Amino acid sequence: MSNIPGSSRVLTIIGLVFQALSFIFATVIFIIIARLPNFFRLIIEEGLQSADEVNMFYEALPFIRGVFVTVLIIQLAFLIANLVLFIPLLQGKKSTAKASTIFLYQAIYGGISLFGNQLVGIVFLISGIIGRNKMEALSEPIRDGI
Repeated sequence: MSNIPGSSRVLTIIGLVFQALSFIFATVIFIIIARLPNFFRLIIEEGLQSADEVNMFYEALPFIRGVFVTVLIIQLAFLIANLVLFIPLLQGKKSTAKASTIFLYQAIYGGISLFGNQLVGIVFLISGIIGRNKMEALSEPIRDGI
Protein backbone atom coordinates (compact mmCIF):
# COMPACT_ATOMS: atom_id res chain seq x y z
CA MET A 1 0.00 0.00 0.00
CA SER A 2 1.10 3.61 0.38
CA ASN A 3 4.03 5.01 2.30
CA ILE A 4 2.81 8.19 4.03
CA PRO A 5 5.42 10.94 4.57
CA GLY A 6 6.42 11.30 8.22
CA SER A 7 5.67 15.02 8.38
CA SER A 8 2.16 14.52 7.00
CA ARG A 9 1.57 11.66 9.43
CA VAL A 10 2.54 13.78 12.44
CA LEU A 11 0.60 16.83 11.25
CA THR A 12 -2.51 14.74 10.56
CA ILE A 13 -2.41 13.26 14.06
CA ILE A 14 -1.93 16.72 15.58
CA GLY A 15 -4.82 18.06 13.48
CA LEU A 16 -7.14 15.26 14.57
CA VAL A 17 -6.24 15.81 18.24
CA PHE A 18 -6.85 19.55 17.98
CA GLN A 19 -10.11 18.98 16.13
CA ALA A 20 -11.31 16.58 18.85
CA LEU A 21 -10.25 19.00 21.61
CA SER A 22 -12.08 21.81 19.83
CA PHE A 23 -15.24 19.71 19.71
CA ILE A 24 -14.94 18.81 23.39
CA PHE A 25 -14.36 22.45 24.35
CA ALA A 26 -17.36 23.61 22.31
CA THR A 27 -19.51 20.92 23.94
CA VAL A 28 -18.47 22.04 27.43
CA ILE A 29 -19.28 25.66 26.56
CA PHE A 30 -22.68 24.55 25.25
CA ILE A 31 -23.43 22.62 28.43
CA ILE A 32 -22.52 25.66 30.52
CA ILE A 33 -24.76 27.92 28.44
CA ALA A 34 -27.58 25.37 28.26
CA ARG A 35 -27.65 24.83 32.00
CA LEU A 36 -26.86 28.41 32.99
CA PRO A 37 -26.59 27.80 36.74
CA ASN A 38 -27.78 30.37 39.25
CA PHE A 39 -24.21 31.59 39.71
CA PHE A 40 -24.00 32.62 36.07
CA ARG A 41 -27.46 34.20 36.25
CA LEU A 42 -26.25 36.44 39.07
CA ILE A 43 -23.17 37.45 37.09
CA ILE A 44 -25.24 38.18 33.99
CA GLU A 45 -27.81 40.18 35.94
CA GLU A 46 -25.05 42.16 37.68
CA GLY A 47 -23.15 42.79 34.44
CA LEU A 48 -26.16 44.02 32.47
CA GLN A 49 -27.35 47.53 33.20
CA SER A 50 -31.13 47.28 33.08
CA ALA A 51 -33.93 44.79 33.28
CA ASP A 52 -34.54 45.23 29.55
CA GLU A 53 -31.03 43.99 28.77
CA VAL A 54 -31.52 40.97 31.05
CA ASN A 55 -34.83 40.17 29.34
CA MET A 56 -33.28 40.56 25.89
CA PHE A 57 -30.49 38.16 26.89
CA TYR A 58 -32.95 35.54 28.13
CA GLU A 59 -35.03 35.94 24.96
CA ALA A 60 -31.92 35.40 22.81
CA LEU A 61 -30.80 32.35 24.80
CA PRO A 62 -32.85 29.78 22.78
CA PHE A 63 -31.39 31.18 19.55
CA ILE A 64 -27.86 30.94 20.99
CA ARG A 65 -28.52 27.35 22.02
CA GLY A 66 -29.80 26.53 18.53
CA VAL A 67 -26.69 27.98 16.92
CA PHE A 68 -24.47 26.00 19.29
CA VAL A 69 -26.32 22.75 18.55
CA THR A 70 -25.96 23.34 14.80
CA VAL A 71 -22.24 24.09 15.11
CA LEU A 72 -21.71 21.02 17.32
CA ILE A 73 -23.50 18.75 14.84
CA ILE A 74 -21.38 20.08 11.96
CA GLN A 75 -18.17 19.72 13.99
CA LEU A 76 -19.07 16.16 14.99
CA ALA A 77 -19.88 15.20 11.39
CA PHE A 78 -16.52 16.48 10.12
CA LEU A 79 -14.66 14.90 13.05
CA ILE A 80 -16.19 11.50 12.30
CA ALA A 81 -15.57 11.88 8.55
CA ASN A 82 -11.95 12.85 9.18
CA LEU A 83 -11.42 9.93 11.55
CA VAL A 84 -12.91 7.51 9.00
CA LEU A 85 -10.68 8.88 6.23
CA PHE A 86 -7.44 9.64 8.03
CA ILE A 87 -6.99 6.64 10.36
CA PRO A 88 -6.77 4.08 7.50
CA LEU A 89 -4.54 6.55 5.66
CA LEU A 90 -2.18 6.77 8.64
CA GLN A 91 -2.12 3.00 8.93
CA GLY A 92 -1.06 2.71 5.28
CA LYS A 93 -4.15 0.80 4.17
CA LYS A 94 -4.86 3.05 1.20
CA SER A 95 -3.33 2.89 -2.26
CA THR A 96 -1.14 5.73 -3.47
CA ALA A 97 -3.92 7.13 -5.67
CA LYS A 98 -6.47 7.02 -2.83
CA ALA A 99 -3.95 8.55 -0.41
CA SER A 100 -3.32 11.37 -2.86
CA THR A 101 -7.07 12.03 -3.12
CA ILE A 102 -7.47 11.97 0.66
CA PHE A 103 -4.60 14.44 1.02
CA LEU A 104 -6.33 16.69 -1.52
CA TYR A 105 -9.51 16.54 0.61
CA GLN A 106 -7.40 17.27 3.67
CA ALA A 107 -5.90 20.38 2.06
CA ILE A 108 -9.33 21.62 0.94
CA TYR A 109 -10.81 20.95 4.38
CA GLY A 110 -7.87 22.77 5.94
CA GLY A 111 -8.47 25.79 3.72
CA ILE A 112 -12.15 25.88 4.60
CA SER A 113 -11.38 25.36 8.31
CA LEU A 114 -9.32 28.54 8.32
CA PHE A 115 -12.60 30.45 8.63
CA GLY A 116 -13.57 28.73 11.89
CA ASN A 117 -10.65 26.99 13.58
CA GLN A 118 -7.40 28.47 12.33
CA LEU A 119 -5.08 26.06 14.14
CA VAL A 120 -6.75 22.95 12.74
CA GLY A 121 -7.04 24.62 9.34
CA ILE A 122 -3.34 25.46 9.11
CA VAL A 123 -2.25 22.01 10.28
CA PHE A 124 -4.54 20.16 7.85
CA LEU A 125 -3.70 22.53 5.00
CA ILE A 126 0.05 22.05 5.39
CA SER A 127 -0.29 18.30 5.91
CA GLY A 128 -2.55 17.93 2.88
CA ILE A 129 -0.23 19.90 0.60
CA ILE A 130 2.89 18.03 1.74
CA GLY A 131 1.17 14.65 1.52
CA ARG A 132 -0.39 15.32 -1.88
CA ASN A 133 2.93 16.49 -3.34
CA LYS A 134 4.78 13.43 -2.00
CA MET A 135 2.07 11.02 -3.20
CA GLU A 136 2.01 12.60 -6.66
CA ALA A 137 5.80 12.37 -6.86
CA LEU A 138 5.63 8.68 -5.96
CA SER A 139 2.88 7.89 -8.46
CA GLU A 140 4.44 9.68 -11.47
CA PRO A 141 7.88 8.35 -12.37
CA ILE A 142 10.40 10.95 -13.45
CA ARG A 143 12.46 10.09 -16.52
CA ASP A 144 16.17 10.66 -16.36
CA GLY A 145 18.00 12.60 -18.99
CA ILE A 146 15.46 15.25 -19.77
